[in-house]
Amino acid sequence: MYQTTITFIWARWFVGCRTRTVAAIVTISGVLFAISAYFTNELNVGWGGPHAIWGYLRTFYDFFAGVLIYRLRRYIPTSKVIPFFSFFVIIVIIFPPFSSILWKIFTFYVMPPWALICGVSARGQHIVYGDKWFGRLSYSNYVTHWLVLYVIALVIPDTNNFAAVGLAVVLSVMVAFLTMKYYDIPVSAWVNKKFDHQRREASIPLLSR
Repeated sequence: MYQTTITFIWARWFVGCRTRTVAAIVTISGVLFAISAYFTNELNVGWGGPHAIWGYLRTFYDFFAGVLIYRLRRYIPTSKVIPFFSFFVIIVIIFPPFSSILWKIFTFYVMPPWALICGVSARGQHIVYGDKWFGRLSYSNYVTHWLVLYVIALVIPDTNNFAAVGLAVVLSVMVAFLTMKYYDIPVSAWVNKKFDHQRREASIPLLSR
């Protein structure tokens, strides 16, 4: 629900905002996220229970940090080697070697953006088979996977098995693909066309002077 809410907020109010505004949102949400973690004594906030409401701060930080990295992508050096480091970073995030609070802070604040930076350094280069397709699919999956997991949890009492995990992966990819093809791509094209039209209209008075 957090991802869906933040996506609607982004699309409605922030899709055309300046990079400075995005950076400010990342900074503010990151600071507030740290404050909430301090007072709740829980860094992994937002997954349920009494700390669920703070998940919006965590999602705000993650989402806008990704947008900021995308906005600043031209400053990231192009490489065919650096993107492979993102796989190792993700593995360390999933299987952390330490459990200290400093490591948790580093994991939440630094490592996910760093994994994204490593991936962005590939630019338009082909790194692994299907990378561009899965990259395009990732945003739709980001928004829809929670619904798939929720339905599977309702239908299958015990989801702690390989069959349930495999079903979740397959259905998540299918739903994300349909969402991408029939919603994400058409709506993105419409938004881009609308903003291009607004830019052209704004430039007409300047050209006529």
